[in-house]
Amino acid sequence: MLTSAGFEKVETLVTFERLLDNDVSDAHGTTLGGAEAASQSVEIARTAFRDDRFHRDTRVPKDGADELKARWVANSFAGRADAIVVRHENERVVGFCACLYREPHAVIDLIATAPDAQGRGHGRALVAGALAHYTGQAQAMRVGTQLDNHRSRKLYVESGFVEVSRADTFHWVAT
Repeated sequence: MLTSAGFEKVETLVTFERLLDNDVSDAHGTTLGGAEAASQSVEIARTAFRDDRFHRDTRVPKDGADELKARWVANSFAGRADAIVVRHENERVVGFCACLYREPHAVIDLIATAPDAQGRGHGRALVAGALAHYTGQAQAMRVGTQLDNHRSRKLYVESGFVEVSRADTFHWVAT
C-alpha cells in the first residue's frame, strides 16, 4: 500500500538488546573520549560508513551522507551523547562509540572504526567499553542496525545482544 502511494522502502532496522551485567570483557584499550578525540572521530565518521540508510539511498549524494555522519559525531562531542567511548592505536583514535542514556536503557547511537583499522577487533572492544561504562547505570543496552548490514549484526550477536524488533523505514518520494 505504501509503495503504491509513492513511498519507497529504504531499510529494515533491526534492534538488538543486551542486559547489562558484570560479565564484560575485552574493553581494554578503550577510554571515554574528550575534546582531544573529537576531530579524529569526526574524520572517522566522514570516511567509515557504507552500509547505513543514508549511504544506500541513491537520492542522497555520498558526500552529503558523509557530512551528515561527521556532523552527527561533532554534535555527539558537543553534548548530544551521554558518553563516547574511543579506542586508540599508536596514539591515534581508530574508533568511537557514541552512546545515549534513555532510562532504563543505554543506547549505542553511532559507532565506527577507521576504514584502515577495520577487522581487527576494535569494534568489539568499543562495544565492550560501552557495556562496561553503563553497567550499574542502565538495565540494558540497545542498538539498531540495518538488516543487510551483516558485519554489524554479527558484531552485536557476538557481543551477547539478541534481536528484539524489526521495523521497515519508508520515505516518500516526490515524482
